[in-house]
Amino acid sequence: MLAALLWNGFGMTHAADIGQGVFTSAQAARGKAVYTANCAQCHQPDLSGRDPPIPALTGDIFLSRWTGHSLAELFERVSTTMPQAKPGSLSKTEYIDAIAFVLAANGFPVGKAALKPDPAILQGIQITAQH
Repeated sequence: MLAALLWNGFGMTHAADIGQGVFTSAQAARGKAVYTANCAQCHQPDLSGRDPPIPALTGDIFLSRWTGHSLAELFERVSTTMPQAKPGSLSKTEYIDAIAFVLAANGFPVGKAALKPDPAILQGIQITAQH
């Protein structure tokens, strides 16, 4: 299953292709450090989770959960419920960097601009699966 993120964004007349990327490689690298320090103990270093009850953050499990949702929804969920022992304890930048790492781990390509933790922007980025 191929996945794509579509930018249905503000001021744009058409959706942009994920091939343009919505995060940078540097951001994903920062996100890996955030993930390792705050998420890997539950979701596993390889993002495979411990299902049940801790879901994988890659592949079909991740895509089946998040397809049709915006990155704003993912950001809201992660930033208000994670890490489980201390929800909301990271900065907005740390949360969005961790999301960039998860997107990179799912094979989404990098772009030229870092993803910002701006709800209006994130609302316009949809996670979709294509066969």
